[in-house]
Parts: sequence; structure tokens; C-alpha cells
Amino acid sequence: MVVAGIACWEFDCETGALRFDPGMTALLGCPTDDVAQDVDFAERVHPDDVGVAADAMREHLMGETPEYRVDYRIRTHAGEFRWFESVGRVRERDEEGAPLTVVGVFSDITERLRTEHTLRVTHGRLRHAEEVARFGHWEFSLDERVMHASDGAVRIYGMDGSPVPLAAAQACVLAEHRTTLDDGLVHLISNGVPYDQEFRLRRVNDGEIVWVHSRAEYDPATRRVFGVVHDISDRKRVEEEREALIVELQGALDQVKTLSGILPICSSCKMIRDDDGDWEAVDTYVLKHTDAQFSHGICPGCLTRLYPDLD
Repeated sequence: MVVAGIACWEFDCETGALRFDPGMTALLGCPTDDVAQDVDFAERVHPDDVGVAADAMREHLMGETPEYRVDYRIRTHAGEFRWFESVGRVRERDEEGAPLTVVGVFSDITERLRTEHTLRVTHGRLRHAEEVARFGHWEFSLDERVMHASDGAVRIYGMDGSPVPLAAAQACVLAEHRTTLDDGLVHLISNGVPYDQEFRLRRVNDGEIVWVHSRAEYDPATRRVFGVVHDISDRKRVEEEREALIVELQGALDQVKTLSGILPICSSCKMIRDDDGDWEAVDTYVLKHTDAQFSHGICPGCLTRLYPDLD
């Protein structure tokens, strides 16, 4: 049988002969029947994988595994090592139950492994990005009522893993935000109103209260809600500190009183006229319009004028 990307093989347990169908030559890019000889194929197996393949076959022949399944590298006719998956099972046994023949299939899995590796790398980078940026993503179906969360979202909520019941995730939100979030979700699903919420939640694992920003969209065709969540606790802390500083500075400014402009003062008695037209002593006026305090004494000139008998 010749199937694109797959070759069949048969192993004779008594003679050790290994036979392939014509599909094997196509998989390895060989001239016709180039891999017909067992020794030729054995030499193509990567040295690091020879023992792995032999152990897997031995375990299956001894009945330790239900099937022979192993991934290993084979050198193609062009000299490149490619990954192949070989799966087989004992087809015949003798009267005493000893295996006689094993048959199986052989397939090139190089591209699949490359794709899986790329996905693992990409997923790892996404996990790292979520950790650094302190964000995550989540999704739930209206039919299942179960939330599937990324590692970043699980970390923000302080949960053990994913998925989790939607009710359990909602229970983390502090009571004062619950109604707003429920209304926002209803408006998103019913009217397509954008879901964009900031709220506080209590983490499950340590009880810490964190601020989060969540945005979501709804797909009516699949009845699924997909959203992102971002831990904004640091931003909120900075905002609160800034607001507290503004209040403090405003309070300080309220305590500052200054005098400016032209003050009408009597050229004789030196009293000052206020905004209501009343005349006040200099010290009285200054006390009303500044935070200055006076300590009263007497200058030498006034002392001589007022108390001439004192030396």
C-alpha cells in the first residue's frame, strides 16, 4: 500500500528481517528499493536513537506495552536527518504465544514537530509577556458557564488553574463592583456595548486585593465572550498617592496668605484703609491678611519721647 507521507513495514521476529513497502523509498527520497536491505536502513537511524527504538520493540515483544510506538531520526538519501514516527503491533504469534511478525506504519513527523516547537516557543513567550506586563486573557461560553483562563489571568486571580466555574471567578470581585460588572456584561451580550471595566478583586490564594482593568468582546455566532485582564494595582497606587499629594499641596496653599498691590495708608498715623473703607492699625491689618504674628516692644526713639525721665 502506498499512501502519501506514510509507509508500511513488517518485522520478522524469527529472522530479524525488516521489509518496507515502496512508500518508504519515497519518504527518504531514495532510488527505488534503495532501503530494501535491513543493514542499509539500520545505518540510517541516528546513533542516539538506535537504543530507543530497540528498547521500544523489546518491550512490546515481551508484552510490556500494547503497541510499538517510537519517534526517532532517520537519515534521508540527501543526508538530512528527519523525524519519523513508527507505530506497530504484533500480528502473529506461535502456539506458545511467542511473537512471529510485527506490522506497522512509518510516517514523517518532522514538520509536525517543528510546528509544535514553534507553538511551544510562542506560548512560552506569551506566558513571559503576560508575567512581565501583568496581564492575561480569558474566555467563557454562555452555554458552559466555565471560564478558561491563561496563566497570566490565573495568576492575577490567584487561582490554582484553569478552567474554573464562572461563578467562582465572579465571586472574587468585591461586592461594590459586582452590579456594575454584571450590568456591563449584559449590555455587551444584549446590545454590543463595549465592555471596559476597572474594579477590585480579592485573590483566591492569598487574599490580596488588587485593581484590575478588563475589556471583552462577544461573538454571537459561538456565544462566547473573550476578554483580557490587566493588573493595574501599581497604576492605581500611583494615582492615589498623586491625589493625596494634590490635596496636601492644596491645603498648604490655602494656608498661605500674601499681601500685594497698593495699600492705602495714612501718612500721619500710618493706619491702613481696608476694602470696606474702615481704617485699621497696621498690626491689625497684617494679622488679618497674613499668617504673621507680632511681638510688641518699644523702639529707642519712642522710649525717649514717651519716658523722658528714664535714662
